Amino acid sequence: MTKKMKLGIMAAVSAALLLGGAMLYFKDDIAQEIAENDLEPFRPITVSQGTLDEITSDLIAETTTKNTIKTDSTETIVTAEIPQNTAVSDTLPGDVRQSLIESAQALYSSVILRKK
Repeated sequence: MTKKMKLGIMAAVSAALLLGGAMLYFKDDIAQEIAENDLEPFRPITVSQGTLDEITSDLIAETTTKNTIKTDSTETIVTAEIPQNTAVSDTLPGDVRQSLIESAQALYSSVILRKK
């Protein structure tokens, strides 16, 4: 074997190891991105997600209370659940309900089109 041939083999092995390491490093990220893209059709649209977030934060604010306890130079915030006096509504606001219905219909129609 000549010196040039040995260098060529070493370069090929080095390149293969570098590419293999890069693949192992990024493979998990690519799999996670593919999984997230597969779930994209099932996520709520932005308008309904914002409204649901507001409703959820309002409900959390209604059902929790914060007490601040001072000890020396630090403050500790204690959050306690208050199950009594909570009114939970079984109905959604009209715009959220309509948005969810539209999302479900779009999802249903896309599933039907995929089957054809």
